[in-house]
Amino acid sequence: MPTADDAPERFAPLREAIDRATSLVTDTAFLASGGELDVAADVDDVRSLLIEVPDNQFLHLQSVGLETHDGTDARAGATVSVSSWYGTYQARFTSERLFDFDHPSGTVVHTERGDPAWMEIRFPSPMHLARVRLRNVANNTATRAARLRVSARTQARTHLLHDGGTQESRLEEVLSAIDQPGTDPVVRRLVPVLRDTLRGAYPAARKTFKGMTDLEDTDRAEFRRVVNADLLPSRNRLWTAHGPCRAFRFWTPEEQIAYVEFAREVAETLSELTPHVSFGFGAVLSVVRDHALIPHDDDLDLIIGFEPEEATTLAEGLELVSSFLIDRDLAVRGTYTAHRQVGRTARSKHLDVFVGLFEGDAISWYPGTRGSLDRATMYPPTFAPLLGIDCPIPAKPETYLATLYGPTWNTPDPNFTHRWDRSAYADLAGKKVETPARGAHSGALADGAPAGPTTTPDGHGAGPGPRPHVSAPSLPVTEPSQGSRPVPGVGRRQPLPLAPLPAADLASSQRAQWDLLRDYVVSYAERQPVRKVTVVGNAPLEPDPDRVAEIDGSDVVIRINSLALDEPGGPPCVGTRCHVAVMSRYARVTPWSFRDYKRRAYLIPQAGFGKRYNLLPQPNFWPADLGTLPIPNAPVVAELMGLLDPAHKPNRLFPTSGTLACYLAHEMFPDADLVATGLSFLDGLPQPAWNYQSGGGSAVIPAHHLDLEAALLKSWIADGSLRVHP
Repeated sequence: MPTADDAPERFAPLREAIDRATSLVTDTAFLASGGELDVAADVDDVRSLLIEVPDNQFLHLQSVGLETHDGTDARAGATVSVSSWYGTYQARFTSERLFDFDHPSGTVVHTERGDPAWMEIRFPSPMHLARVRLRNVANNTATRAARLRVSARTQARTHLLHDGGTQESRLEEVLSAIDQPGTDPVVRRLVPVLRDTLRGAYPAARKTFKGMTDLEDTDRAEFRRVVNADLLPSRNRLWTAHGPCRAFRFWTPEEQIAYVEFAREVAETLSELTPHVSFGFGAVLSVVRDHALIPHDDDLDLIIGFEPEEATTLAEGLELVSSFLIDRDLAVRGTYTAHRQVGRTARSKHLDVFVGLFEGDAISWYPGTRGSLDRATMYPPTFAPLLGIDCPIPAKPETYLATLYGPTWNTPDPNFTHRWDRSAYADLAGKKVETPARGAHSGALADGAPAGPTTTPDGHGAGPGPRPHVSAPSLPVTEPSQGSRPVPGVGRRQPLPLAPLPAADLASSQRAQWDLLRDYVVSYAERQPVRKVTVVGNAPLEPDPDRVAEIDGSDVVIRINSLALDEPGGPPCVGTRCHVAVMSRYARVTPWSFRDYKRRAYLIPQAGFGKRYNLLPQPNFWPADLGTLPIPNAPVVAELMGLLDPAHKPNRLFPTSGTLACYLAHEMFPDADLVATGLSFLDGLPQPAWNYQSGGGSAVIPAHHLDLEAALLKSWIADGSLRVHP
């Protein structure tokens, strides 16, 4: 009987087939998503280059690279013609994109079906062609180029440089040599999987491999080991639990940081729906064990838990998540039992959001063991850094990981797989609902969304109330408070015709939200009327007594995330007063964050932009009696984003806490002397990370467009409404 020990010997024919195929068949890598084909030419007097696919197929390419023997620029004056154009590709075509081989920008040429479908590049004068490079499309339709031909035409004849049909025949010869009666039966079964893997047909390979349910785990692991050692790394891929994928080990540092930041953003957004949100599964291993993205993994997971009154089935929970995120213009797709895929767009890299249901104090997430976790293990979430980004993870992460992966969780296992047994969750599944790939709603929060929980007379919140899933109401517009700048755009947008909420749970209009926010800030002022406001950023500052005198002499001092204060007897850098703190839900807590918190107003930007939310603006790690007031989207955040970029795309732009604090001060106190200090982005230059006066730092998220923020603040400096103290 075959064993794990003899697997390497039994699978040797697969290794030999890979070696022969990669040496004899030149286009196997080209047929993968984004694959490259390198064709040696050495043909003189070339007048044109013909690229074609037969068999009533589409021709589509990202880019073409051309090299000549004498270094002549083959692109200069070249003209491109095609057999036909598919959809709107003709309108989007430019020769600059086609010939920029090293900087692909998506599919450039896409024809209708043809027999053949073709593209011809004509040169203004004959040239000695040395090399042709083609870059395939970056999706699973790349295999359509399996029989692609490349020909160089001279005045006398046509030279066939590459024939995909011949390459395909060579591949079949290689594979037929091991698909023989004397070969190990398991190896023979895996020949079709290897064929599709060699040809870049990864979804088909994964589907066939996954369908071999009787294949021993040791044989599965050995097959993955073979292709991961001898084939896929040269294509920047590994066979992971999701099939052949571009694993994290092949991502650039910038790509990794952007992806982790996106996961954190989605977690922060979902925290408006319920506080029971954190990273899950392998994402927790990344934070706790690897302190980096797991090299052999290729995606991150979030887990979210619902109480029985919120969702009674997984389907209901998935619908809550899907509707909530679609309303915020995120792409949500999938029909899976317990999770959905979430991306910025339908085609961007996604993360998985898994839904779990509380059963008393027990909770679990499929495919984990049902009821194996409890409330105390999971919540409230704690925070730990991943690539410099603070991420929510279970309250007891090591207990969580040991429960999910066993006592050896701290040892990486590339071959670990969950059992994916749905039977234990059958009674929780509910009716499966197909989620669209894109939502109908986008943009800012609908008019009239609530400003948050009501506050007690001393300005501190009455604490979080119930968490109903509610819709934004249609509300009247009232007159503004005296002394406040009119809120831009109030009354300009039509409210959505949605059912109203109880009056106690919301402000009566955008203008009322604005007035409530301003009155709340004024109530914490050192003196009234407010004649001087200083916004203190978190950038490191050298000692300067004059700066400190300006800060501490202000009627209102507004500070932001990772705030710091001067200690008694210490150097005078940033002053000691703080009347208002503008802080993210996931702000890094410093020794000064909650010092004397009952004498400050705490403001938190609303995370979502849709019509469904819940009134829980208070992170769990804050003091239990600390009330907070959300900075509402419609009258504040959306208006600021409109000033930064009127044509901004949803979820692509969000202001920094520093600019948001400056905007609040600028609009609330138009007649006051407004001063800003400690803002590092005013030069408008690219800045990959923040450094903090309080120590440490973090990455600058992609949604912060510092050039736009610098331009806005400089316009206020120019018109005299803002001063900057270095």
